[in-house]
Amino acid sequence: MCFSHFQRTGQTIDLAFEPKLATPTLTTEQLDYYKRYNGKSLFVLDVQYGNGGDIRDLERLLSTLDDATLQGYSAWNTGSNSIGTLVLDLVIAMYYDTNPTYIKHRVIDDALYRGDIRLLVNAKMREMGFDVWVRIIVTPLMNI
Repeated sequence: MCFSHFQRTGQTIDLAFEPKLATPTLTTEQLDYYKRYNGKSLFVLDVQYGNGGDIRDLERLLSTLDDATLQGYSAWNTGSNSIGTLVLDLVIAMYYDTNPTYIKHRVIDDALYRGDIRLLVNAKMREMGFDVWVRIIVTPLMNI
């Protein structure tokens, strides 16, 4: 058994690919609270899920704060990596101009790919009988 799995009440839980809840988790009350930051620079630390962000909550937040400017976004595999990346985003914004392309890459990689697409691909692979943790199958395909 891989270290990323553990048993709980008879179920195996995969910490790296935990499923998202069916509905976005930002409540109306939370969104109303965040409205006070409309028109300001916005830095989002998305650590609700391990190994990727929640694109649905990010979309809801950004549509609520339509005048805010996203200056930083981070949703890595650990809270420490996420915090470190966002601190770097803050420093860059303080002393330099934030690169909008960089922010788009962060959102695409952290929230969309890591948070959704990879989960869907891994679920489909598991349905087909593949073990997503087996490197021996992937290695020849990647020429590593």
